Amino acid sequence: MSSSLTVIETAQNLPAALGPDLTAAVDLAKAEKAASTRKAYGTDFLIFRTWCEEKGVSALPAAPETVAAYLAAQAPTSKASTLGRRVAAIRYAHKLAGLALPTDAEGVKATMRGIRRTYGSARVLRPRLWPARCWVWSQPLPTSLRGCAIGHCC
Repeated sequence: MSSSLTVIETAQNLPAALGPDLTAAVDLAKAEKAASTRKAYGTDFLIFRTWCEEKGVSALPAAPETVAAYLAAQAPTSKASTLGRRVAAIRYAHKLAGLALPTDAEGVKATMRGIRRTYGSARVLRPRLWPARCWVWSQPLPTSLRGCAIGHCC
């Protein structure tokens, strides 16, 4: 995926006086997303583009049906949060290219909702209480500091 500078860098027939300001605009456009986000989006879009090539369909521009089919194909082996980031990467690539956003289609959104409902998200497992801790917590607290021994009430 190209950087967010595609539109700015390809502008032609501009007066030379815009040079320094255009350079500043390019630098600011680079700061739009964190480097790690740009890297993740690039990887995610590459995965999508490879899948599209295998299926013989266009990745850019992609049809909403293509994006929905891709999500359905990836759902059994990918987390919903990963697929959500991949949708964001596909959306971002289309925005940079000045194309219609296939990810805004209701069919794509419904597919993501169905993935979340069907496959869910990872459960957060809480650690179990250790039996020794339970025993300490179940003991009555001393009524004075005199009855307090280190390790029993403190």
